[in-house]
Amino acid sequence: MQGVHVFERQAKTVIDLESFVEQDHLLRKIDRVLDTAFVRESTAACYADGLGRPSVDPEVYFRMELVAYLYGIAAERRLCEEVRYNLAYRWFCRLSLADEVPDHSSLTRIRDRLGEEVFATVFRQIVALCRKKGLVHDECRVMTDATLIAAPMPPWFTTIPNRPARRPRHCAAEPRPSIFRPAAPSRTSHIPAAPTRTPRWLRSEARHGSSSTKSIKRLTPIAASFWIPR
Repeated sequence: MQGVHVFERQAKTVIDLESFVEQDHLLRKIDRVLDTAFVRESTAACYADGLGRPSVDPEVYFRMELVAYLYGIAAERRLCEEVRYNLAYRWFCRLSLADEVPDHSSLTRIRDRLGEEVFATVFRQIVALCRKKGLVHDECRVMTDATLIAAPMPPWFTTIPNRPARRPRHCAAEPRPSIFRPAAPSRTSHIPAAPTRTPRWLRSEARHGSSSTKSIKRLTPIAASFWIPR
């Protein structure tokens, strides 16, 4: 028998967020060892006491930023959308279904208000808390190694105009073939220039010694070419 599902858009149900987050979920594992209650004390100096509207809870803000870091969410607009629709993100950020997700503009203002010093303080306390829980060893070090290896350059790099090719000093310069073709000769280069003709009325005035002879000498062939007889 083929089943038929009836979807009720206006149905209201009670949802327990705890039941939607698995026990082995990454955010649940982090929440077991992470206590962000100290964030309010670290950011208390950035807010006025008893003045203005209540701001976004700093603990909620830093939990949202932690979600963005763990899951590679770079844009704050996308972060707000992900927290709004993902139940596991809501549970980790302490936001129920009835709570509104902070707007992306609020996240920008909070970041500007706190500044780098507050972020550095919160970061150090989180690292200290992880070390206390045994997640970071005292002798843990980070080592980096780099090796320079000579590699040939791609052909397209050596054929870029006005860019000298890099080569070792002991290597002699060799001519390299160019992928650019020489410029083709212009089709109009063999066409002789049209002779310029002085208008008839200017030639007659020049023969009779008119007073406009001086102005005739100053006329260019281009100006004479625009003369239209009456």
